[in-house]
Amino acid sequence: MIDAAVEPLRASGADVRVAAFAGLAVDAARELGADFIVKGLRTSGDFEVEQQMAHTNHVVSGVRTVY
Repeated sequence: MIDAAVEPLRASGADVRVAAFAGLAVDAARELGADFIVKGLRTSGDFEVEQQMAHTNHVVSGVRTVY
């Protein structure tokens, strides 16, 4: 489903990849050379937890998180 959702981006020339990875998202992002991690949020509580994780990930890897 995710591949199908990002296909229009690929068709327009964007370098968008979907990959499964067993481990930390930030490690996968670094291994793939990604600039961003894209995450969905369900509640404001999710935002609080994810914001702390995003800050830590950015400090240790330089990878930003987009919600």
